Amino acid sequence: MESLGFFRTQPFDLFIDDFGERGVNAKNVATDAAGKLKHIWHRTQPWDEHLADQLLLPLALAGSGSFTATSLNLHALTNMHAIRQFLPMRFDVQEGNGFSRMSVHRD
Repeated sequence: MESLGFFRTQPFDLFIDDFGERGVNAKNVATDAAGKLKHIWHRTQPWDEHLADQLLLPLALAGSGSFTATSLNLHALTNMHAIRQFLPMRFDVQEGNGFSRMSVHRD
């Protein structure tokens, strides 16, 4: 059995998984795992800066979304630039209270 995903955040690890079973198709396994992530997605703690750059592409592919991060590093800024080369997206960043609020929208 293999797990579906692993996210590393500081100061803790967030492990999202679901396991396949005989007779259960992969789409249902993935849907269950995504439901687990969706359940915790709206948490009150900000995402770690090392995960923030990795969240940008899934949000861009989804068409929109937002999250709060401890900060945005050079990886995140580079990723925003790279995404804009392929997708008509706008990234809005609001800095305040020691955090960065990122919103992703179609341009």
